[in-house]
Amino acid sequence: MEREDFGRRCDFRPILRGCVRTDRAMAHALEKIYQSAFCAVSDHILRSLICEPLDAELAAVFDRLATERLLALRRIGALIEALGGSPCLRGRIGRSIREERYGDATLTRAALLGGAVEQMRSERHSLCRLASLTEDNLVSAVLEWLIADLEEQEGRLTAFQE
Repeated sequence: MEREDFGRRCDFRPILRGCVRTDRAMAHALEKIYQSAFCAVSDHILRSLICEPLDAELAAVFDRLATERLLALRRIGALIEALGGSPCLRGRIGRSIREERYGDATLTRAALLGGAVEQMRSERHSLCRLASLTEDNLVSAVLEWLIADLEEQEGRLTAFQE
């Protein structure tokens, strides 16, 4: 994706408040995805910091992913709020990628990329499940947009692995 395309795509900010029905169950389910997106931002930044001394190009990829996931976090938060929920983080956020996925092992390029792809697939799967449950066309459209965004990001990372 060219820089100007990236800018246009990231400017997508639907006004949802007042346009969707209140659905606290959906808002609550989205809070888990909100937390996942928050962790993804943090993990991508950590991945960037880890690989920057050895692979500046890969570090830049993770920086861009962190920025893109931050924008998705905002969109998810707007959707949660429009559905009648509160987009905030509750309880323990989670462990860092270093603690959870890799322990004390050296973080390899393949492990960093694989962990990022796995994280995206998990979030995409959760979004697909929620998209299949809603009957609201606008909610469905926003979820489908988020899914497409993750698919595009995953495609870039997968291509980077080859």
